[in-house]
Formats: sequence, C-alpha cells, structure tokens
Amino acid sequence: MKKEKETSTDYMTAVRQGMRLALLCILFFSVPICSACASSNKNAEDEYAFWKEVGVQASFRASELIRSEQPEFNLHDCVALTNAGYAEVNNRATMGALDGLTRVLRVGRGNHSLVELQSAPTARLWFAVYDKKSGYVAYLEVDPAAVTEDEIENNTNLFSTAVAEQVNAEHLYANAAEYAAKFDSKIFNGNEFRVVTVANALSVGVPTTVVRSFELHDHYCPGVTSGILMAEYIKKNLPSDK
Repeated sequence: MKKEKETSTDYMTAVRQGMRLALLCILFFSVPICSACASSNKNAEDEYAFWKEVGVQASFRASELIRSEQPEFNLHDCVALTNAGYAEVNNRATMGALDGLTRVLRVGRGNHSLVELQSAPTARLWFAVYDKKSGYVAYLEVDPAAVTEDEIENNTNLFSTAVAEQVNAEHLYANAAEYAAKFDSKIFNGNEFRVVTVANALSVGVPTTVVRSFELHDHYCPGVTSGILMAEYIKKNLPSDK
C-alpha cells in the first residue's frame, strides 16, 4: 500500500514537472512568434497606407486631367477602372490603392462605380477615371521607378503615362478615323480596348452579372456577351438545386 502511494506521488510530481516544462517552452517560443506577428502587422499597415496614398494621388491627377478638358467635372458622375490588387509594383501588392480611389472619388463596388479588371501581376499598374457626363477618361500608369521602398514621388513623377481623351461611343463614331489612328498608336499603352469598352458599358448601367463577367474577362467583347446569354439560358432551362 505504501509502495503504491509512493508510486502515485512520483507520478504526480512527474506530471507537474512536465507541465512546468511545457509552459516554459510555450513562453520561450511564443515571445519571438508574437513579436514577429506584431512586426508583420505593422509592415502590412504601412504597406496598405503606402498604396492607399498611390490611389489618392491617382484620383487627384485624374481629376486634374479631366477638369482641364471639362471644368464642370463632378465626382458623382465618374467611374474608376483599375487593375490594382492584381498588378504588382516591384513585387509589392497594390490592393490599398483601391481604397485611395474610394476616398477621393467616392466610388465603390456596390454601385459599380469602382471596377477591378484582372491582370497578370507583372502588368503595369494603371488607373482610368471616366466622366460619364462628358465622355472624357483620364488614363494613368504608375512608373515603377518612382515607387521606392519608403516613399512615392509627387504625382508629377509618379505616373509614366497621364493622358485624357474623350472616348464615349458617340464621339468615337463621329471621329472614327482619328481614333483608329490614336488607338493604333496605343494612347493608353495597349489598354485602349478594355478601357473604352468597359467605360461605355458602365455609363449605360449594365447589371451586376455583366460587370462581374468583364471584370473576370478583363474587358467587354462579343465573347463576354455570348457567354452571358448562354449562362442565362442554362439558368432558366436547366435549373439546379445544388
């Protein structure tokens, strides 16, 4: 009986020692991990603020360009297109730029005034702000050389391309030859088709399914239209409970 009691005491002592050791290990390893997490969170906050400021500067520069052509430009009449969040600049994610656009231009996802077009991460970061009333669009591309580790250059140097053009459908039809030449010269550095098609579609109020389709496809074209029609047909004629 005495031997059993001693064995039980030894067992409980070993358990307590094991628990102390486990607690020490947790404390030892958790301190650097928590410090790393805090550092990571701080870096993420700094990175977000950095790219939000890029979006802010893009908004102001685009507004200046449109107002130089259309002094009565009103923020309530604009939509913003961008590949921010997909494109990377110097291997840095650019998602924060979306909130910079929202802050200045008051655009948003819910009313389709902020549209994110997919692109490769290696594509140049671009922004297009379209005034639905006048048909003018301001197109900007970020110069990677102007984006340093800790700061961005002022908005004069930040953008390698910053142009404004009137691209509403009526104006393009009336000046077809002129704009064919401009598009051939790549006034938007190869993004002419996606900017023009999406901006004009948004100006007439296309539904959510269409917006989501050309966001995924990265532009609006007959292929997107036929795909939407087929999807709607399937939804109507081949219903599924799953």
